[in-house]
Amino acid sequence: MDLSLAKTIAQRWLDDHAPADTRFVICDQFTRERPFGWVFCYQSELYLTTKDPKHMLAGNAPLIVDRADGSVHVTDTTKPLDEYIAEYERKRAKKR
Repeated sequence: MDLSLAKTIAQRWLDDHAPADTRFVICDQFTRERPFGWVFCYQSELYLTTKDPKHMLAGNAPLIVDRADGSVHVTDTTKPLDEYIAEYERKRAKKR
């Protein structure tokens, strides 16, 4: 799997989980590639186009797309993102 396919998978997941009147957009500048796959951050399209804080998402947990099977894993926002990435790497290593 490459970045383009992983991004498509993540965007489909976002499209399926966004409220009817909202579109979520991946922020490419924050995408991280890791050996296990990619981490995608996103924001509301309306905020990105208007910069109006009332349209800004809060608590939008980044998504992990696993390169082995294309599965999507939602992180959380209570800890730094690097901790969720490390946790995912540990869980994935145990499955091998």
